[in-house]
Amino acid sequence: MADIAFAVGRETDFQDFSGRIVLTRYPKMKVHLPSDHPLCKRSSLRFQDLQNETFILYPSMKETFTRELQLSMLKQSGISFRIYEESCSPFFFDLLVPIGKGIRLWNWTDRTAPNSVLMTLEDDGYETFLYMLYDEKTENPTTLSFIEGFLRFRKERR
Repeated sequence: MADIAFAVGRETDFQDFSGRIVLTRYPKMKVHLPSDHPLCKRSSLRFQDLQNETFILYPSMKETFTRELQLSMLKQSGISFRIYEESCSPFFFDLLVPIGKGIRLWNWTDRTAPNSVLMTLEDDGYETFLYMLYDEKTENPTTLSFIEGFLRFRKERR
């Protein structure tokens, strides 16, 4: 168990963590498309437009929150979809989009791989958050110092 962890989720996720800090709110979902995908020419995009597409989800790892969140959002959309099933390192799965393996459902960064395009989905109801989770009962002085400094910095910036 880590003293500090970063995780993505919906507003109701991780409510059982007393040390839950919202770092960023993302009101709309985004997708990364290969730059030669026909949908890249559109000015707006909805989940319905992605009917029967193949999606690249976060790789299966010990941490399952991100992948489960993506799958939950795809199911919520009501569209038919396929999932690219081959496993890949998280360091390289960005590269699956430009080589045409599928579309990446991703909301938590504006960074795109070369030869890919980031588009915002216009559908409402897909708000997500980036959380910092920490153990309030930790006795690790480094962790306590970091959390204290972070909370102070955040308060001063507001």
